[in-house]
Amino acid sequence: MAKKQKPQTIHDFDLDTLLGESSKSIAEFLGVTVKTVDRWKVNRNRIQGRPPLMAIRLLAMRHNGDLSALLGKDWEGFTVGRDGLLYMPSWRRGWTPHELGASFYTIRLANWHKRQHERAVRDLEAVRAELWAMRKVMAVTGQTMRLEPLLRPTLPPDMA
Repeated sequence: MAKKQKPQTIHDFDLDTLLGESSKSIAEFLGVTVKTVDRWKVNRNRIQGRPPLMAIRLLAMRHNGDLSALLGKDWEGFTVGRDGLLYMPSWRRGWTPHELGASFYTIRLANWHKRQHERAVRDLEAVRAELWAMRKVMAVTGQTMRLEPLLRPTLPPDMA
């Protein structure tokens, strides 16, 4: 079965369905006058006087919640439910605005921790390289050295 094409032009939308709500609710949603919506309803089958494509896309998004009608094909499958939640193709339950914000914060925090880990690994490699160089020098000169004091944190005299 072929996948249904997403509406791209004004002719691809079912204007009778989208303009089927009350003129007042459409006008409030789009920020236009009731008179403008009434004119659109009368002229919906004519070329002149039809609603602009963006208004139709907004009405389509409101009608079926499909964000791709408004935002493009990258948003295909994302919908806004009548409950006001954002639904993604891979999730069954919707996301609240708070959950979306928290997930972005969590991602930022995870990236910060990743950068801190990478910095600690670089620092550890530098210390290992320095110890290796010290061992080479000691092997050549025949010196011996205990490494434990170097690895233990040094405490101030008043705390020792």
